Amino acid sequence: GSRPHANGNLGHAVDALRQGAQRERLQAADELGMLGEAAADAIPDLVRALADDYEPVALNAAYALAGMGEPAVNALLNALSGDHKDAIRNAGYGLAAIGAPAIAGLTEQLTHPEEQTRGYAAFALGEIGLAQEADPTTTTAALAALTRDPSEWVRRNTVEALGTLELAGNHTAQEVAVTALRDALQDSDGQVRFTTGLSLARIGRPAAAAVPALTQALQDENRYVRANAVDALRRIDTQEAQSALVDYLLSTRWCYSTTPESTF
Repeated sequence: GSRPHANGNLGHAVDALRQGAQRERLQAADELGMLGEAAADAIPDLVRALADDYEPVALNAAYALAGMGEPAVNALLNALSGDHKDAIRNAGYGLAAIGAPAIAGLTEQLTHPEEQTRGYAAFALGEIGLAQEADPTTTTAALAALTRDPSEWVRRNTVEALGTLELAGNHTAQEVAVTALRDALQDSDGQVRFTTGLSLARIGRPAAAAVPALTQALQDENRYVRANAVDALRRIDTQEAQSALVDYLLSTRWCYSTTPESTF
């Protein structure tokens, strides 16, 4: 479809975004998104709209900013490090949609004092991945450090992100990620542990160094941790992983045809 004509629509859309009713604000954010970089003058208004009390407007504003690409990165990073919780989340969504140009700024936000900022920065980096980065080790190491964050929610986001960075071919970064995930299998939070197992399953064969820790996780009190450890060992598929898996399955074997009515 044709894009709206920038000059004619920009002022009208900004006015509607500032003071229109819900439906008008929603449409205005949409129109500004369609204009892309031509609507760069509206960036401050779109950033304000990230905190709109009508969520569809705030989300449209996030993706309108994402549609502008690099010119909107700094404004979104400022919102990510602000103090409005919904705006922080929506800025995270926008930065995730922008992709590679946001990676350096997001990496810096991983040490922000506010847990919402750290957690959504980790989330966004996991969504973007580091496949296009010439040297993904710095960002991977910053995420690895965040697996020891005091906030369980931040740790959950971080171990999930470490599994979706797409580090294939970068041995150093991969080793950093796998080491952090291996240690996270000992986390006090069950959800952190089972998400860690899922991330190691996603990484597959390059996560072979985590096999001893995954073997230990087969005895975890949380059934989802045990299930994801099984899946991770299956996907890692080294001799050591296979042996651990077979030993575990033999010790937990279950016969579907043995019932109180048919005991042997």
